[in-house]
Amino acid sequence: MSLSEPVKSSPVTRSQSFLILGGTIAGLFIIMLLISLAMPKDKTPEAVKIKADVGASGYELLLTNKNDFDWYGVTVYLNGFDYQYSFKSILAGEQMRVNLIEFCTGGGDRFNPFLKKLLKVYLTTDSPKGAGAYEFIN
Repeated sequence: MSLSEPVKSSPVTRSQSFLILGGTIAGLFIIMLLISLAMPKDKTPEAVKIKADVGASGYELLLTNKNDFDWYGVTVYLNGFDYQYSFKSILAGEQMRVNLIEFCTGGGDRFNPFLKKLLKVYLTTDSPKGAGAYEFIN
């Protein structure tokens, strides 16, 4: 056999074609899996522990930030998520008072403390340490 003669190969059978195709697909799958495992994952930050005192005095809600850091973008909800009131911030140790009738729905309906009982207060906030929430059940 000389270098000028073509090399003769045996024809590929149908079952060999399927094996080659299956091996190629499996190899691509393994490569994609390895790439996805090597990619950095987005970590969901843990919620910040919010410490608060919540109470009602007459028709006012009393809310005290008991953390050693300030709260920003504070939203307070009454009896679920229907009635809400927002504060720009509540400083560490600061007590806020808000009349219950100031809480309203997205449609503008106000909480009526003469007709409804305050059952639950839920607070969400951002802080330099991350987002947090607090729940008070009366």
